[in-house]
Amino acid sequence: MTRTDYLIVAFWAVLLVIMTVSVYLMKKNLDAIADEMKEISAVAQELRNESEEINKILEEV
Repeated sequence: MTRTDYLIVAFWAVLLVIMTVSVYLMKKNLDAIADEMKEISAVAQELRNESEEINKILEEV
């Protein structure tokens, strides 16, 4: 193999490493977003329940 061939292989290896790290970081960020969305959904459900309780109390009054 010539020096150019080694440079091409090294370039693709670096590119592969960069893509692997990028995909890993993207997955990590997406997991964090998914966890945050679950928390938001849980809070929204609690607010709906409290709103229903408040409406029941207001109807009694």
